[in-house]
Amino acid sequence: MPMIPIYATIGWLLTTTAIIGNGLVIYLIVITKHLHTSTNWFVLSLAAADFSFAICYFPVAYFCDTAFVCDSALRGIVTWQFATISIANLCAMAADRYIAIVVPFKYVRLMTTGCVWGLIGSAWGLPLLLFLPPNLYMHFIGTSPNIQLLFHVIYAVLFEILPCVFLLCATGRILVISRRHYRQTAVVSAQLRFNQPNLRENRGQFSATVIIVVVGLFILFYMMDVVGSICFYFDVCELTVEFHYVRKLLVIANSAANPFPYAFIKRDIKREFKKMFKFRIER
Repeated sequence: MPMIPIYATIGWLLTTTAIIGNGLVIYLIVITKHLHTSTNWFVLSLAAADFSFAICYFPVAYFCDTAFVCDSALRGIVTWQFATISIANLCAMAADRYIAIVVPFKYVRLMTTGCVWGLIGSAWGLPLLLFLPPNLYMHFIGTSPNIQLLFHVIYAVLFEILPCVFLLCATGRILVISRRHYRQTAVVSAQLRFNQPNLRENRGQFSATVIIVVVGLFILFYMMDVVGSICFYFDVCELTVEFHYVRKLLVIANSAANPFPYAFIKRDIKREFKKMFKFRIER
């Protein structure tokens, strides 16, 4: 499918935003010692997956379409591998926040250092194990069209449809519990006329807000991709060329948008962003 100018312009803008934004998040977490927390390891892992996807997806597609002859199928396997890893990392982050907010007294016992790194490792390892070998086998060796269709349907269910269902359910539960905690704390604060409970709850509210915003962006940007997969694999509707262009841009937009909730809502990372830009301006 030839690349039209407006698609190329928007694609480069979103890709540049994704690379710079996720790169800054990775840089800040790596160099700032007090950001080395379990929650931020999930943020770092998701940012690394989005950064990798942004580098591999549109730039490679652009140069393959305009300057080089590339294996488009192999290119798609590699780039969508990182998209799958990004989705898995978002699910891992949502699971972490779900435990922290819904069952906070069990969080320290459940989310040990080993468990955190186990979840992060699984978010990278399982997509590599389940997605890459079958795709490479079908690409280089080949198999029947029915087997290929079955694999892609399983992939769509495991890495597109089920993650959306899980993220919607988990985030909905987080929102309900967070609002309940907020109301309870507000009542106690009003009775005691003491600010400290409010401060503690604000931290919880911000923690819930970050994951709600990130998941909301994911659902918003990936909805067309899920619809496209259902239409294509289950042959229930026709997809236009314009639909494919918008679908691809929205997937890039998701990676570009993810750093903004950290920079503007998550307090510890927001503070470091302010310090960094203040230092640059003063220099």
